[in-house]
Amino acid sequence: QVATSGCPPSLTTNPKSGKIDNNCKYSNEYALSEILRLKPSVVILAQVDYHEDVDWEKIAIKLKNIGVKNVILIGPVPQYKPSLPTIYVRKYWDKNIEYLDAGLDNKILDTNDYLSQKYSNSKSINHISLINYLCNSNGCKAVLDLQSKDLLLVDYGHLSPNGSLLIGKYIINK
Repeated sequence: QVATSGCPPSLTTNPKSGKIDNNCKYSNEYALSEILRLKPSVVILAQVDYHEDVDWEKIAIKLKNIGVKNVILIGPVPQYKPSLPTIYVRKYWDKNIEYLDAGLDNKILDTNDYLSQKYSNSKSINHISLINYLCNSNGCKAVLDLQSKDLLLVDYGHLSPNGSLLIGKYIINK
């Protein structure tokens, strides 16, 4: 993994501000240099937000041009306001609820729709939707195990260790 906290994948600017952020610029240049050095056949791209502001196709083409065979864009995980643990403990702990829509940030669902539509026929990038995997008409998977109350997330949108294992297995099987 080559990443810097708060620095989304980019070839030029920080999508959050539209400006060049020297820390993020360095981080992304370093990532590209490591890709050139290591020559991986697969590169996985992911970030927490502002997916619509990134030209994922341009990044994928750049990676393909330097020898990457498969570029995978992992879509966002469900996100909750204020946080999944807070919502679940306060209102749902004593109920047998596996999927939850209370507090779900609907902007993430819109982002998922945008990415799915934009990259569904891309020849450069393979988009994997975690929302399509984790969510249904009752909301999104909040609890991995109803007996232990093992949650998918540790806060508003970061996977728990077991949540990470679930997602990792899903991605490997795609």
